[in-house]
Amino acid sequence: MSSAPVTVRLDPRRLEQLKAIAAASATTSTALIAELVRLKIAAGIIPAGIPGITVTRKAAGVVIELGADQRHTLTPDAACRFAKAIRAVVSGESPSTILPNEQVAIFRQGSGFKIAAPYPSNGVAFPGDLAVDLADLIEEAAK
Repeated sequence: MSSAPVTVRLDPRRLEQLKAIAAASATTSTALIAELVRLKIAAGIIPAGIPGITVTRKAAGVVIELGADQRHTLTPDAACRFAKAIRAVVSGESPSTILPNEQVAIFRQGSGFKIAAPYPSNGVAFPGDLAVDLADLIEEAAK
C-alpha cells in the first residue's frame, strides 16, 4: 500500500455537488468522505480497520502495528491514555504529546499528525480524521 497522496478524479459537476454539501454542512470535502467511510463501517459494509494498520488485543495487551518496524504493545489502561492523547492533539485541545511511560507520541506535522508507537521511532503520518479512527480502534481493543 502506498502512503503517497492519491488524487481522485471527479466530474466537475459532481465536485461542485460535493463542495455544496460541504458548504451546507459547514465542513470540508475530506470530512464528508471520512463520514461516508464511517457510515459504511457502521453499516457493516467494510470492516472497521485502517489499511496497513493493525490494532489487536492479545494476552500481553493492545498490540499496535503502524508498519513493519512500528510494533508496540500497551496495557489496556496505557492504550486508553494513548487514544485520549491522540484525540486531544487532533482536536487542538493539547499540543504535541509524548507519553514517556507508554513510549508513544503524537506530533502535529503540517496539516496532519505523526504518530509514533513505539517512541522514539520514525512514526507514521496521519490526517486528523484517520488519526481519530486509529484512536477509536485502540480504545475498542483496550475494552
